[in-house]
Order: sequence, then structure tokens, then C-alpha cells
Amino acid sequence: MCLNAGIERDKIAKQLADDEIKKLSDAYLLLTEKIKIKESKPQAILEKGETIDVVAFDLEVYKDFEKKQYPSFNEAADEFFSKQKYANTEKQATTVFDKEKNRLLEIKQSQTEHLSSFETESVESKKIGDLIYQEYQLLEELIKLIDKDRNSGIGWEELKKKYCGKEINNLFIENIDNSGTLTIKLKK
Repeated sequence: MCLNAGIERDKIAKQLADDEIKKLSDAYLLLTEKIKIKESKPQAILEKGETIDVVAFDLEVYKDFEKKQYPSFNEAADEFFSKQKYANTEKQATTVFDKEKNRLLEIKQSQTEHLSSFETESVESKKIGDLIYQEYQLLEELIKLIDKDRNSGIGWEELKKKYCGKEINNLFIENIDNSGTLTIKLKK
């Protein structure tokens, strides 16, 4: 109303001159008259092809803007607010989708790195398994020999002294721990 009356809207009411009060009163009466006689011009106010506002009457503030007319104010408002809601919903969905996509890409990257590590480990384990299989008979003879000594009452410390650092059947015994685990190197 201030704009239609030609008065700054930030002006304090007590500071209004009589002619400004008259202009405001006239603008108000004109608006109420339009409402009474149902003289509305529902329209969307456009800026660069996008709706920025919807109004029921021509307003001075939007005199230089492009306008799209509607049969009723409700239709103009419905279109404006439903587009806004759709845009917000679409933006939220895109944000949620992007977050989930990034999370899944991080998981994929981590799994790819682990897969590479597992493949390397698998190759190494297969080599070790193949060597054990090739030398199984020699390993079995060594284990039987140590079991025989162990069953005859020899303790772990004595077994270590007897076998560690020695080569038996092309097998170099590095260590025997107190649980009976052998650490050996194949001589080839």
C-alpha cells in the first residue's frame, strides 16, 4: 500500500504529513473497493521466467515485471506453492541421493582395496600351501620325530636346544614355541 501511495514503507506513522496520510487512506480505500466489487487480477509475477510472487491485484511494486494471468488467485497460489514445494522436495531428494551415493562409493573403494589385499594374500597363501603339499612327507617325518621326543618326556626347552637352528630332511628349523608351533624354512 505504501508503494501504491508513493510513500516510503519504512517511514514512522507519527512522521507522516497530512497529504501522506491522505494518500495512504486513498490507496487503502481503492484496495478495499477492488475487494468489494471483486475486481481482482490474479497473477504470477515473473522474473527471468520464474515465478517470484503471486498477487490478487496489480501492484505498483511489480509494474515493470512480466506477469502471467490466472482465472483465480487460488490457482495462481496453488501453482506457485506446489512448484516451490516440488523444487524443495526434489532438492532434498537429490541431497539424500548424493549422500547415499557417496557413502556407497566409499564402501566400494574400501572393498576394492581390501579385495586387492586379499588377492595378494591369497596368492602368497597358495604358494605356501603348495610348498607344504610338495614337502608334506618330509614335514610329516619331522613332526613324528618331534612328537616321539615329546612323548618320551622331553620338554619344550630341550626340544628347542635339540632341533632349533638345525636342518633335517632339507627343512631348517628356526623355532619351536611352547605350544608346539614349528617355524621352518625349506632349503631349495
